[in-house]
Amino acid sequence: MSIIFKERHYDQFLILIKNITILLLILVVLTTSINFIFNKKVQRLKVDLENLNKEKSKYQLLINNLGNEKAESSKNKYSILLIQLAQAAEDIIFNSIHFKESGIKLTAVSLEQKMIFKLIEKLKADQKFKDLRLLKINQKDKIYFELELKTLE
Repeated sequence: MSIIFKERHYDQFLILIKNITILLLILVVLTTSINFIFNKKVQRLKVDLENLNKEKSKYQLLINNLGNEKAESSKNKYSILLIQLAQAAEDIIFNSIHFKESGIKLTAVSLEQKMIFKLIEKLKADQKFKDLRLLKINQKDKIYFELELKTLE
């Protein structure tokens, strides 16, 4: 008695379709998981941004309240001018600030000369200051300079 095995022939087209569907399912699962991860990260970043905006609004409200107050005493006037000078200065350290009649003379230090000129441009653009003059500028290990400006108040 002889045994005959039948040879099974699979259709190559069906095998190709099976493999493609498996690949597509794997791609769908991967893209869904990546999308889920990015959505979680975006949500965390939105919460962080919202918290930062709340903090920013608190500080902005404090600055605006201080800036909007009418300065009846000279102490309030000088503190408002100091805040405006500090807001205009980037990477500049003020060594001394002398208030004269309707004017300010300040000495400061900076590591970069371009920061000094940015400060001068900001102060010239501000409507509260006029007649800005750069009195001295010296460079040693840092750049030392003196400014004199007049206030409109």
